Amino acid sequence: MKGRYPHILLNIPHASIGGLHNAGWADYGKLSESVLYLTDWHTDWLFDQGQPNVAAVAAYLSRFVVDCERLENDPMEKNGQGILYTDFDGNHRTITPEQNKTLMDYYQAHKQKLHDNLTPNTLLLDCHSFPSDKSDVDICIGYNDDWSKPDDETLQTVKNTFEKAGYSVAFNSPYSNSMAPAMPFKYQSMMIELNKRTYMDEKTLKLLPEAETLRKNISFLYKLLLP
Repeated sequence: MKGRYPHILLNIPHASIGGLHNAGWADYGKLSESVLYLTDWHTDWLFDQGQPNVAAVAAYLSRFVVDCERLENDPMEKNGQGILYTDFDGNHRTITPEQNKTLMDYYQAHKQKLHDNLTPNTLLLDCHSFPSDKSDVDICIGYNDDWSKPDDETLQTVKNTFEKAGYSVAFNSPYSNSMAPAMPFKYQSMMIELNKRTYMDEKTLKLLPEAETLRKNISFLYKLLLP
C-alpha cells in the first residue's frame, strides 16, 4: 500500500473564526452559538503537520463569513446557506455589494489555491470535524461515487488504520462525499471527519490529552499513503 500517492493535498475550510466581527449578522449572540457548534476546531493543527509531500490550503475566514466548501450554484443556496450564508438557524445576514465582491474574490482565490496545488494522482483530503451529538462514530470517511473515489484498497487502509488505533469508523456516515474540483487530469478525493469528542472538550474548546494521539495516528496514515 505504501507509495500509493506522490502527494497529499489538505483542504481545511472550516477551522477558522476569522472575519466574524463585521460579517453583517443581525444577532451576534445567536451567531456565536452557531460558530461554537459548527466550527471545525483545531482541524488545522490536527491535519496540517508540515510533513514532506503534504500541502495544505486552509481558509482563514469563518464559514459564517464565506464557506469555501460550497459549490457555485450550490443546492444549499435555496436555504440561504450557499457560499455566502444569508440565513442560518433563524439568524439573518445583510451583505453589501462591496462585501459580496470581496468575499467572492476570496472564495475564488481559495479555489485557485486548490487548483494550483493539485497534481496528477494526488490524494485530496477534505479535513473536517463534527459535533459528538451528530453520531456515535469516531471517524467518518467520505467519498464521491464518481471518478474521484479512491480505490477500495485505499479506503480499507484508512479505515483499518483508525480501527487498529481504537476508533470506530464508518463510510459516508454521518456525512458523505468529498471536495473534488474539476481538473484536466486524474486524482482522488476523500473526506475525513473527526468526532470532536475524540480530541477536544466541546464546551471549553480545549484540546484533550487524546488529541496528540489522534494527531500521531493521522501522521502515521500519511506515511502509509505517501512514498
